[in-house]
Amino acid sequence: MGIVLGERKPLSAIRVASDQVPELADEYFIAGFNKYIDPGIDVIAGKRDAIQQFTQAIQLSSNYGYAYFMRADSYAQVGEFQKSLVDYNQAISLQSNNVNAYNNRGNLKKDKLNDSQGALADYDQAIILKPDYALAYVNRGLLKAAKLNDSQGGLVDCNRAIQINPQLTNAYAARGLIKAAQLNDRPGGIADLRQAASLARAQGQTQLLQNILGVLSQLGVTE
Repeated sequence: MGIVLGERKPLSAIRVASDQVPELADEYFIAGFNKYIDPGIDVIAGKRDAIQQFTQAIQLSSNYGYAYFMRADSYAQVGEFQKSLVDYNQAISLQSNNVNAYNNRGNLKKDKLNDSQGALADYDQAIILKPDYALAYVNRGLLKAAKLNDSQGGLVDCNRAIQINPQLTNAYAARGLIKAAQLNDRPGGIADLRQAASLARAQGQTQLLQNILGVLSQLGVTE
């Protein structure tokens, strides 16, 4: 049972203030961000174009932490995971309080680099920096349940995420998976997955909704 989880931040939430970097570097960053958000029909080509724009920004301003952060995410999406890791490392070295960088680096380590302990450390740090970071709790919960043989710990993290943000679709989906697949609580898992499906519909999360419905179908439930 798999669900793709993710979160996209608006430009205002991740962009460094324009007076901290040269104007031209900021222009390249914005162009890269726009291409990242709307890569076009050829998604991989669009993401590579975004990488080029972020690289131009970095060449003009070597301490442009958010450009490293966005290039790291872009590299991950085109399958260049080691380059992604290098850029996340650099982003964090420049901005040690960038909770999104810790969370995303944790995802990279968990899903692509087979580094569960490194992922756990990153999620822990994201939560230390931002104790109400609901998505980091979800990601840490999935890590605990799927790779660290700690289903109860995963459940606790998902419960905390829902307490922080009762509208977070991913939290119900993750908790449903843990209950149904690992805690022998099929009714509870189905209830959570149904709630996740309802939230996904209401929030227009089409791809996530399809993933959730696929898991429910595997459980013999038709929505």
